[in-house]
Amino acid sequence: MLSPRFAQRIVAFSLLLIALLLLAVVLSRREDAAPVWPDGFSRISLAHSGITEPAWYFAPASNEPQPLLVSLHSWSGDADQHDPLAAAAKQAGWHYIHPDFGGANTHPGACLSRTALAGIDAAIDYALSNGKADPARIFVTGESGGGYAALGTWLQSRYKLAGAMAWVPISDLQAWHEESQHRPPPDPERRQGYDADIRACTGSSDTLDTSAARERSPLWMTARGINQETPLMLLAGIHDGHDGAAVPVSHSVHFFNRIAAERGDSAAIVSPATLDALLQRQPLTVSGTVGGRDIYLQRHTGPHSLVIFEGGHESLPGYTLQRLQELAAE
Repeated sequence: MLSPRFAQRIVAFSLLLIALLLLAVVLSRREDAAPVWPDGFSRISLAHSGITEPAWYFAPASNEPQPLLVSLHSWSGDADQHDPLAAAAKQAGWHYIHPDFGGANTHPGACLSRTALAGIDAAIDYALSNGKADPARIFVTGESGGGYAALGTWLQSRYKLAGAMAWVPISDLQAWHEESQHRPPPDPERRQGYDADIRACTGSSDTLDTSAARERSPLWMTARGINQETPLMLLAGIHDGHDGAAVPVSHSVHFFNRIAAERGDSAAIVSPATLDALLQRQPLTVSGTVGGRDIYLQRHTGPHSLVIFEGGHESLPGYTLQRLQELAAE
């Protein structure tokens, strides 16, 4: 029979072991949740519009000016969101910055507000002032909410861009609000759907302020004009908007049609019948590939392009950098 003192020691040791195991679990979860950034990247602070925001930044060790990649986080993300383009930009020897621009689109300071747009320009300011980024080769890209922000930047930035790539972007908040009302929250951890986010970032009550939504929608925003000849690439997966995916291809098509109409290029405009076929997932004739995926619709107007490819709500990071490198070499 164990002595009382020995039994107490066993109990104490067992409790200590349990506590250590729990601590290990907590620390592992924190490590899994923490953003993973390659060596050489720094978390910096950007001051603008009377606020300070974080960003992740990388400058290559080069004596010659190199291109700058401005990579924009998704709708619910922020500056700390993992970005597969970070390592690719480093490997290519490009400058890179990943700004916060208001963080998640759940409040009026985000969602392509003037402050959010100023945050993106502030990131470009920083990269040009603190490294040898080439001001003639500034590229912007993003997926989903990042594609939405890329459209806003292409329209409103103070800077002349060399190219912009918007993957599965949102272009019309009023339309997306209506579409999102018919979907459950995008994942079990979210307490609300995107429709509630849109109402929050437009300062709406239970009813959407449609005027405020249009003001923050690239489809309806006024362009500065500085980037009207800067190549804009719109890319959307044909399965997006289906099976729980977030953004129908109509958002990319309508924005492309706006550009084509403004250029007087009626031949490039996607017809309502063609758009309806795409929304019904009736692929057109395969006309090539993009990043190894079949292309079902491809249109051009001036330097701008629209591609509907075999895929869902996603981007193709390898192709993104490949295409931007091609533009940078022109």
